[in-house]
Amino acid sequence: MIDVHAAHGGAHTWKDFWIHLGTITLGLLIAIGLEQSVEKLHQAHERRQLEADLRDEATKNQVIMGRDITYIDARMMWLLARRRDVDLIRTSHGKTQVPYRPWAGFNPHYPFHLPSTAVWDAAKEGALVNLLPKEETRLYTIFYSQYDHLVAVTSDYSLVDSQLSAFEAQFADGLPPLIPDVSRMNSAQLDKYAELLATEFISEDESRKRVVIADGMNTAMLQGLTLMMTLSVLHLRR
Repeated sequence: MIDVHAAHGGAHTWKDFWIHLGTITLGLLIAIGLEQSVEKLHQAHERRQLEADLRDEATKNQVIMGRDITYIDARMMWLLARRRDVDLIRTSHGKTQVPYRPWAGFNPHYPFHLPSTAVWDAAKEGALVNLLPKEETRLYTIFYSQYDHLVAVTSDYSLVDSQLSAFEAQFADGLPPLIPDVSRMNSAQLDKYAELLATEFISEDESRKRVVIADGMNTAMLQGLTLMMTLSVLHLRR
């Protein structure tokens, strides 16, 4: 609140009146200027803090996505090898049996970790994104939209993986990690098993593409590339 006090004594002449009015006007302008300066400084501080937090989140996500790519590559190699084993059993009509290849990356929980969007989500809710320059805001908006695509793809993968696990559980005894006994599968079931393995491989491949795209944009932003340059990275990674 700007509190303006009248000067002591009255204005006895027109000269006094104009001096008095000018003094009040000048005081108001100074007060408003100081108030706006403080607000600008506060906004500048909030913007710098937000940019620092976004960069910190991007740095952590770089580590997460690097691990995700390593995990997906290992999972895809396992799926390919397992599919070859099943195909060998199918072509031999069950005469050739291949030992089950245990998945080394087994985890009772879903081992794929999505990148964090906590800072960006909070900034949008608090309207802090309005403090960022327009190009920077557009860049982050496009960047985090890639995470939305990644969430959708991994959700589809989770469903496919659950279907494969449920199928294997029909031919396994004991507690996880379940080891299906392929010798108990008939020809139709072996065909179904091969189909599920292929479907999960395709789903994993799609997940990998989305992670690579998001990781590429994330790296470009950390390197301080412009919007157009970052979009070029996105195009190349597709």
